[in-house]
Formats: sequence, C-alpha cells, structure tokens
Amino acid sequence: DPNAQCWRVPVFLIRPVRALAEQYGWLMSDEVKALDDMDPGDVPIEVTEDTGSLLVKFPYDRRLVTMMHMVPHATFDARLRAWRVPVENAMDLLDQLERNRVDTNGIAGDLIDKAKAMLARIDASRALDAEFDVPGLAITLYPFQRAGVAYASEVKRCLIADEMGLGKTPQALATLQATNAWPAAILVPAVVKVNWRREIAKALPNLRTVLLHGVPKPAISAALVAKLQAGNAQSLLNDVIEPGKSADLRLDGYGDLERAALLLPQADVIVVNYDIVSVEDWTAEELAEGRVADPGWTPVLKALPLRGLVADECHGLKNPKAQRTRSAIEISRSLPDDGVVLGLTGTPVLNRRSEVASQLDFIGRLGEFGSHSKVANMSDLARRLRARCMVRRMKAEVLPELPPRQHVPQVVPTDSLDSKIMNDYRRAEIDLLAFMAERAAAMAEEIGLDPQSAAMEARMKAHGHEFLLRIGVLLRLAMKAKLKEAERWIADFLKNDDSKKLLVFSCHLLPLDELERKFGAPVIKGGVSPEERSAIVDRFQNDPNCRLVLLQIDAGGVGLTMTAASDVLFIEQAWSPAVHDQAIDRCYGRMNDVHGAVGWYLLAEDTLDEWLAELLEQKRVECHDATNGDIPTADDAESNTSVYGDLVVRLTRKALGK
Repeated sequence: DPNAQCWRVPVFLIRPVRALAEQYGWLMSDEVKALDDMDPGDVPIEVTEDTGSLLVKFPYDRRLVTMMHMVPHATFDARLRAWRVPVENAMDLLDQLERNRVDTNGIAGDLIDKAKAMLARIDASRALDAEFDVPGLAITLYPFQRAGVAYASEVKRCLIADEMGLGKTPQALATLQATNAWPAAILVPAVVKVNWRREIAKALPNLRTVLLHGVPKPAISAALVAKLQAGNAQSLLNDVIEPGKSADLRLDGYGDLERAALLLPQADVIVVNYDIVSVEDWTAEELAEGRVADPGWTPVLKALPLRGLVADECHGLKNPKAQRTRSAIEISRSLPDDGVVLGLTGTPVLNRRSEVASQLDFIGRLGEFGSHSKVANMSDLARRLRARCMVRRMKAEVLPELPPRQHVPQVVPTDSLDSKIMNDYRRAEIDLLAFMAERAAAMAEEIGLDPQSAAMEARMKAHGHEFLLRIGVLLRLAMKAKLKEAERWIADFLKNDDSKKLLVFSCHLLPLDELERKFGAPVIKGGVSPEERSAIVDRFQNDPNCRLVLLQIDAGGVGLTMTAASDVLFIEQAWSPAVHDQAIDRCYGRMNDVHGAVGWYLLAEDTLDEWLAELLEQKRVECHDATNGDIPTADDAESNTSVYGDLVVRLTRKALGK
C-alpha cells in the first residue's frame, strides 16, 4: 500500500505471515497474535496429468485460489474447471501446498516423481554423454551425439536443435534406427538432398533409399495412391531395389506408376525436398485466376505406412500459413501415435518465439504448450522445450568432443544448377573425354601397351599436364553453375543466426566479384595491401555488423587470425587438403579463444566437384595416417601428383568406358 507505506496481506494468510515474523523477529501486536490459523483444512484436492501439465482440481476455496496464483506459470482452465500447472513446476506446486498446510499424503509422492522426471529430462537435453547403444549403426557417435539419440529415442517426437555443425543428421538416423521407425520419410531443402543419401549409406548401409524428384500431376499422384492402398503382392515377392542400394523416382506420366508402386513399398527411407512435397502458395494474382495449390508428393507420402518422419532445417516451417508447413504437418499427422517425428534445426527461433509453434505442431506437441499465441508469450519457453521435447547443445559445450576440424560437403542438386551453364559443361566434358580417349589410344599404339592397362594409366597420369586446361574449364563451369545457389546458401546462413560470422573462399576472382556485388562484403585478394588486409581483419574481429568476408584462397588462406567466425564456405576446391585445412585454421579457435571450426564445401552434383572432393578426403586420411604426413605444396595442380593424377586416371577410365 504506497499511501500507508506498508504491505497489506489477506487475513487468511495469517499463518505464513506469523511464521515470517517469528523467523525474522518482527514485532506482532496482541491482536495479530490472537488470530486463529486459517488453513484450508480438509479441502479435497485432486492432481492429475494431462498432456504434459498437472491439472489441480478442488472445490472453490478463496485461500487455495490465492495459493495457486503463487505457483509459477499456473493458469486456470475454465473449460475443465481446473488449474493447469506445467509438470516441470511440480515442486513449486508441492512447496505451496505444504506451506499452506494442505494434506499432500495422497499426491506428494507422485508429484515428486513427476518433478524429478522433468528435471532429469532437462538435464538430459543438454547432456554431453550417455550410455546408449544403437545396434546396426555403422558409424561411431560422439558421446554428446549418443546423449542426443538417447533423449530423442525416449521422447520420440522431438526437436534436435544442436548448434550448426554438431551432427544432427547422424543423430536423426541413429534415433530412427534405435526406435525401429522404418519406413521413414526425410523432408529436406533441395541443396542437402544428395548429402542425405550419402549419410544414410554411411550410417545404415543396408537400408533401401529412394529419392523423389519432380512434382507429379494430381491425377497421376491420385492413381499411385490408389495402387498403394490396394496393395501389391508382387512388390513383396521381388526385390525391386536391393538392400544397401538407392534409387531415384520421378512420376512424369502414367507409365511410371507400375515402377513406383513396386518401389515405394520396399523403401526403408524416402528423401524428398520441400519444394516438391507440395507446390508453394500461389501469388494473389494466381489465386484470382482460380489456381489451386498442387498437393505434390504429400498424398503419396500419406498413403505409405510411415513410422518415422524427419524435417531437416525445420525452422523453415515457421510460417503456419505456408503451404510447405501445412503439408509437412499433414504428413506428420498420418503417422501412428507411437511413430517417431523429428525436427532438425540449429536455429529453432530466428526472430520470435512464435516461430517454434509450427515446428511443435509438426512433431505433434503443440497441444502440450497450448497454442501459437501461448507459445509466443512463454517467458520460459526454452525450459519447457527442454523438459518435453528438445535436445540442444552448443559448440562451446561440446568442444572437447569435436574433431579439430569438420569437413562437410554441401551437394547442389542438378536441378538447382544453372541449366544453360550445365549444357556447356556437358559439351566440354564430352570433348575432354574424347581427347583423352584419343591420347590414350595414340600412346598405347606408340609403345605397344593395352590402352586399359595399369601401365597405360600410369603413363596418362605422367602426361596429366596435357589435360590441365580442359579440366580447369570444367571446374570453372561447375563453379559458375552453382553461383546462384552459393548466394542463397550465404543469405540463409546470415539470416538464420544474426550473431554468426562467415568466411567464404574461392580460387578465382569471378565468384568473389559476384558475391561482393550481391552482399557488399569486404574482399581479401591479390593486390590488397597489408594495411587494407589488416583493417579488414580488425573490423571482422571487432565489428558485430561485419559478418562476412570474401577471400581468394591464395591471398587469404594463411597468416590471418579471424576467430570471430567458426564457419568457412568453399565455393571452389584447391588441389590439396592442406590448403583447405589452412583456410579453416583462419577461424579455428586459439588458446585464448577456443572454439571449433567447420569447412562447408559447395559441390555441383554429377560434376568433377564430387570426384575432386572424394579424392581430397582420401588424401587427407592418407596424410593423417602416414608416419610423416607430408603433403606436397599446391602452387599448381601438377605439383600435387596424388590428387590431380588420380583425377586424370578416373577420367581416363571413364573415357575408355571402364
């Protein structure tokens, strides 16, 4: 009471007030001392659990109502005529009941058990290790990844929200395996579609994987659904796809129905990009023309007996009105109640808490949080998420478990590449292979060797300089074809976390010039003075608004300290893994600034990019295992005979049809 300069307390709270006065030596008048305790007495209280909340019911009692207002996050549910308390606040409820001398003999043990379980789950959501084994998994999980799989396997419908670079993909696959949630569908951005096929083959090499392509016409999709619902005994008798193999499926016409009806029931994993799960919303003009959203692959996925569903980069489902969000939720609701639904994201909240609501709806847990509006106003949202359905660790928390550097390929699918430039690539590739076939035949005739012999391959390798120009043309065309996708990748990275910084490396100036025009970022390249270079580094290290620096790999790959970042994107690849490692080391943590580093490699699908990445990784392993670990300098391709020479051998074999 500001006027009387005192605190006013309802008289029925005399017992706790008198206890405080005795504890702290407050003066009490005789009138206060004479008041009888006014405890709730024998009012019957019932506590039950409902979708992650405790429902507290009792006949109306003013003192108990006041008590419930003192329980954190307690709200009155008028429909149920009960107080709803988050289950993780069970100990707070018990504390208030005991303070107000309510008989808790019938409910105390249950409340304590629920509270302990919730607190244990919160601890598990940030655990760095767990004793958990996944039979049949062909990869070794880091301890913190084991803990993530243990958490997700328990809750089944879960957000795996570890920071970017901590390996959410292997955790998702391990969770599906641990819970036997097959068959499963994986919803992904197009740029990581090929990566998922590779990760599946690496982690679970016996699974059958199908990648979906293109948007089927509604009539063809409906016909396939009818076939799937009718069942096909033939698909159970014959292996259309062998264990450990993958297949691609496109529904261009009715002629594809039979293969699809045989293939899909045998698939253990189906990978499909969001763009074709359903067509995005039409513009206002298109809607005015009477356009209807194309259902895409959604009806087909709903018709399959899925037991697992994963949404990669699920923060893309933040808009509940977007067609892709509605379709993903529709597919999720078609799974059985005991199905496994996982959302993978390093940034569950981009700007507002409400963005999590649609992701919770996707995994089937929005009801436990109330509604979109309630999620938007939850001050303790992170704690509630951890207590129910989210595992999240930061790089800094798991640094001891991380490898010194991480190398992560980002394969750009063919349909995301510039088609005109890819046509030029295919023509140049045909010319190169024809030239190599002619040279191999000429050399073989000259010295009397079999063109396909190992000795001939060694000779072609020794003459690798003859093909360098043509191979360089192919690599540059692949780089140009993926440049627009590189712009999108960088824009998404900067948008997803406004505190993170990024280094982008390229061998040639063309992509740096294009990206400089697009983002206005500083560039470190040949011709930049030491003073300018130092100024760029200082700004990047100290200015939170300077989040992107573009570097030519020869000019900025060594000698700079740019530890404000922990992520590096390579638009092009050098000829030696040591060059990449040195570039990543620009941002790898130092003794006084410890953090990990991730190198992201943007690769054009079905081009020399992929072959080169594979050969570089093989070379990296070889160098690590070698006793001396020496790697040739990479002033040019010819000086590194291992990677470039092996690429020449592969191209020779392709040219000769081997």
